Amino acid sequence: MAYFHRPFFSSGRHGGTREMRALWDIMFEGGVDVVLNGHEHHYERFVPQTPAGIFDTTRGIEQIIVGTGGGDLRGLRPRVGNSVFEVHGYFGVLKLSVGAGEYRSAFIGTDGRVWDTGSGKCH
Repeated sequence: MAYFHRPFFSSGRHGGTREMRALWDIMFEGGVDVVLNGHEHHYERFVPQTPAGIFDTTRGIEQIIVGTGGGDLRGLRPRVGNSVFEVHGYFGVLKLSVGAGEYRSAFIGTDGRVWDTGSGKCH
């Protein structure tokens, strides 16, 4: 698992940060399962994918953007490839559980509503 500020893929106002490609190549080769990002002020979850943006259930990295913790919330551009769930205009947090060879995530709004859930097996 890795976390850092700028996402490589994003449907948000700023879009993906192409300079992150070299880091994604290293993480992909190293077997990273999940990347958590902020920067964009919305929630967005992507299916596991390669640095080239190709859906890959065997070695792909699932990216989750959670920029919903207090800054001004922003709208989205058209959805980019492999984005499976988006929430904009609502504050919330990510609950992430990591266990024996798997992980589970849930985006929970400040009102307690569970907007999205995800899970995966570790490589």
